[in-house]
Amino acid sequence: MIAAHVSRRYARALLEIGTEGGNLDGLVDELGRAAKAYEESAELRAAVDSPLVALDVKKAVLKEVGQRLALGPAAQNTVYLLTDRRRLRLLPEVAQFLREMNDAKKGTVRAEVVTAVA
Repeated sequence: MIAAHVSRRYARALLEIGTEGGNLDGLVDELGRAAKAYEESAELRAAVDSPLVALDVKKAVLKEVGQRLALGPAAQNTVYLLTDRRRLRLLPEVAQFLREMNDAKKGTVRAEVVTAVA
């Protein structure tokens, strides 16, 4: 419950940053890519979530990942901030909330269509 509240606050701040910068859709996409990389790579999670790995090493790893994912400054700084505060595990949830807030702002409704195949 607390994690969702914290994630929503980060997402709200990012919504404002993206709106003010005029690149909200890009920020949503970049943060989504970063969250996907974090979720899909057990090695990445092990490296950046471990208290045994020094913060500067974690940031070097995340800088490399950010470059490979072509993250902009706002998305990269968000990843660094979450790392500094030991909250990087919230990244997927922050990205999800940001996408939902962006959709609501644009009036977009996402739907999943399921069809039967005979």
